[in-house]
Amino acid sequence: MRKRKLKGSVTVFLSMCLSAFLLIMTLLIRLGIINGEKERFEIATDVSLNSVLGEYGKNLYEHYDLLYIDPSYTDRAPEIGNTGGRLGLYLRKNTENVLRGQEAPWGRISISESEITAYRTAAFKEGSSMRSQANRYVNEATSAAPSKEEVSEAYPFTEAAALLEEVDTFGEWSALMEFIEGKEKPVIRKEDGTLRIVEVSNPADWVYALAGSEILYAAGIGIGDIPAADIDTGSLISNRGAADEGIPGEGMDTGEADTDKETFLSYLTDRMGSRDHMREERLLKCELEYVISGRENDYSNYREAMERIFRIRFADNAGLARNDAGLKGEAVLAAEMLEICALDPSFIDPVAESILYAAAYLETLCDLKSLSEGGRVPLLKTSHHMSVDHVLEGTEYSAESGEGFTYRQYLILLMGMEEDVMLNFRAMDLMELEIRRLDSNPGFRMDRCIERMNVSIGASGSGIGEYRVRRTYGYY
Repeated sequence: MRKRKLKGSVTVFLSMCLSAFLLIMTLLIRLGIINGEKERFEIATDVSLNSVLGEYGKNLYEHYDLLYIDPSYTDRAPEIGNTGGRLGLYLRKNTENVLRGQEAPWGRISISESEITAYRTAAFKEGSSMRSQANRYVNEATSAAPSKEEVSEAYPFTEAAALLEEVDTFGEWSALMEFIEGKEKPVIRKEDGTLRIVEVSNPADWVYALAGSEILYAAGIGIGDIPAADIDTGSLISNRGAADEGIPGEGMDTGEADTDKETFLSYLTDRMGSRDHMREERLLKCELEYVISGRENDYSNYREAMERIFRIRFADNAGLARNDAGLKGEAVLAAEMLEICALDPSFIDPVAESILYAAAYLETLCDLKSLSEGGRVPLLKTSHHMSVDHVLEGTEYSAESGEGFTYRQYLILLMGMEEDVMLNFRAMDLMELEIRRLDSNPGFRMDRCIERMNVSIGASGSGIGEYRVRRTYGYY
């Protein structure tokens, strides 16, 4: 009897152990299914997000080395919902449409919700997103080295160029010419007894009259190769007043943006054309001039850039002329030869000064002509070709190119004076123009191109119930 009772006790104990073991095994299997479904869901999320990022704007990358999702996908309105739809498509393909039937022994995952909760565009923080990517390209690409060298030579002189441009040299000359014209003139009696007012006959008058002409014409710069077609600037980001249109959200302002201005000027110099380096395939040929001026055609942009270079050069040349004792002596001597100065010596100094301005003006025309032909002109000259004889003889002149900055480097100086926001937005204007042309997509907008996004994705499964994953994904 005692042996039978012992056998029964062992049987009950083993049954209880087996039940506990099966319960633990079932629980472990259950947990394995749950963790497996979660892992599958998270992997599917990452794969899907990488697939969305893989659909970057091809032409934007190939032509400007910028990585963004274009939510228009070349053929629709550039709405964030388009990218959300692509994400949902990839999520379904990587969850509901895989591991079915015999391949899905551990249950199914169904996407209940996918939402882009926040996103950052190229226009984020007034274009700092685009600018930061552009600077990364310059810092990493060896092909950008020539433009970096070109910019590094000129950019440190930006402040000096800005100070010269602030000087109203032509206004000073005009005030002087008006003073001479308004000054009371001597009167002499002729042999027949009649009176004659002695006119100034200022040698600088013909140069001052030339200054009223358009600067390109006065300098003899040909413009036959400049296209005259206008663009619609009103449709571009700088005139739309667009800023980042992303939904406010956390995680969109992570990391330090590289917005160094000198580096960005190297990017623009490398990627954009100008009058001396036209890119024939581009809609606008004078692109750097557009960044400076923002006008509707190449001619207007080129003319305005040259007018600003003229103001800089005229201020430097005029200062050089006034401080050149030899040149000033020649001007005084020329003034003393005039009848009016012999009769009224008070005319000598203002007439002589006007001759110096005229000589500086002719020197400036020579500078512009040299720059337009690929020459170099220093920003701050230590020597010059100015001569009073050219003013007296009524002749312009040309000078051989020497040391100094090229036309493109003068454009770098002008861009260096521009405010960062306008520099960013006008650069994106040019990108919008080009991508619209290449993609045949008039709706392309840089302020809708996505660099980074926050997503929230919900799913349900046989094991996990309701489960949610949040991710921040982007190119940088």
